[in-house]
Amino acid sequence: MKRRKIIIFAFLTVLLMVFISQSWTIAQGLETREEDSEPTALAPDNLTALVSSSFTYQGQLKNGGAAVNAHCDFIWNLFADSSGGTSLAMDTDTNVQLTNGLFTAVVNVPASVIDGNGRYVEIQVRCPTGTGAYTTLSPRQELQAAPYALGLRLPFSHSINSSVAPVFAITNTGGTGSSPSILGSSFGGDGVHGLSTGAASADNGVYGETNSTTANEAGVKGISTTVAMGGHFTSSTGTGAYGVTSSATNFGGYFDNTAVTTSGGALYADGDAKQSLAGDGFVKAGIYVGQCGSAGSTIDRFFNNVNTAAITVINGAGAGRCTIDFGFNMSSRYITATAYGSGAARTVTFDFVPAVNRLDFFRFDQTGAGSNGGIMILVY
Repeated sequence: MKRRKIIIFAFLTVLLMVFISQSWTIAQGLETREEDSEPTALAPDNLTALVSSSFTYQGQLKNGGAAVNAHCDFIWNLFADSSGGTSLAMDTDTNVQLTNGLFTAVVNVPASVIDGNGRYVEIQVRCPTGTGAYTTLSPRQELQAAPYALGLRLPFSHSINSSVAPVFAITNTGGTGSSPSILGSSFGGDGVHGLSTGAASADNGVYGETNSTTANEAGVKGISTTVAMGGHFTSSTGTGAYGVTSSATNFGGYFDNTAVTTSGGALYADGDAKQSLAGDGFVKAGIYVGQCGSAGSTIDRFFNNVNTAAITVINGAGAGRCTIDFGFNMSSRYITATAYGSGAARTVTFDFVPAVNRLDFFRFDQTGAGSNGGIMILVY
């Protein structure tokens, strides 16, 4: 057949479909169907292979008003616009049989170019196969999605009512390595943002869990490669970060600074650091008794990390004696008391009184005589 311009009299319809067990392709008003049975839904764990990024193209080619009956070669170029621009991907099909002008081809393109944005296919054809130069058909044909596939366009937003299964579940069975099941990245915003409306009892913005037996693995792991924070937790009315463990040998929270020389540390608290009465490690209370004696006893300042109750002092029966009311049970606490103030060396001792939240203190000099003055007390 002599080379000449090929004119398309009938429109070319492109139908791009992603399917599981049933698909349809429509061109020239002709519908073909692979199966007549109802589609069978596959369980999620049966989807072991990725869906191909290739698509089916059907059309009818006419030359001078007559349908072409020949074997032809096709070149497919994918563009982002209906005209101009640079080809995003190209595929070729040779020796394609056309019967009454009708043809079917599978166009293979990389998955990276099928990203939800508009795409147009430009067709070049030559007939018979292997003969002459290609003729570019115009206009470019827009790739169109099946109606239900439109719901997957980005940005994707969907709601579903399910109390027995996740809305979205994906598993990476690659085994060892750092390849994630889901990777979220952003230029300026949040890579991944988890939000919960507080409508359920098990209600978390982000919930991380691990079954790893390796000590440095985590359900949720935050890393920063520069000066930003590896993890940042805030709350307007609740707890910014909450850690708990049921292990007798590990920790609900663990912080480590591996720098050899630094002005930083493993943990920084811009505010009070507190601990429950049953816990060990932190100071539970600290007191400066400005005067401990039979008269004029005062507390200059104090802190109470157990229950924030006021700590008070009561005058004792003689010089250097006073009773401190801590406001919490002292029967299982460790206490240190040190005398301070000018003058000769002083020593402090104390004893429990029947009320479990009180201690009697006695401040005396090197002769054993009571001496009014200051006492510094720490409770662990």
